[in-house]
Amino acid sequence: MSNTPPRKNFLLLEPDHMVRHTVALTARSTGLADIQEAPSFKTAQEVLRQAAFDGLLLALDNADMGLELIERLRSGQTLSPASASVTVMVVQCDQLRAERLRLAGVNQIILRPFKVKTLLNAIHDMSA
Repeated sequence: MSNTPPRKNFLLLEPDHMVRHTVALTARSTGLADIQEAPSFKTAQEVLRQAAFDGLLLALDNADMGLELIERLRSGQTLSPASASVTVMVVQCDQLRAERLRLAGVNQIILRPFKVKTLLNAIHDMSA
């Protein structure tokens, strides 16, 4: 019997198919984590109603539509623990937006464009 801890399970909301698929496939094949892919906020909402995740990786648009997902997570309205790690990917982030994200419970902000390795490193950090 192996003493290896189970892999963490993350939800990746990323509209870019190539990025989403590359990150998910690499994380799975290297044993880093299991990744559930969601191409849209609607899909992410549905998935969060059906499964629990150790963390969320969310691509936020300029309107911060994903903040609603974070608010649901933090208020215990999902199957995931309210304390689950949250990383967001954004195109721009001024001080006001960074503060708003911090207050919403975001643990890490990644600026776009980013390298796939950057997101994989975030998953590694969230898995620790």
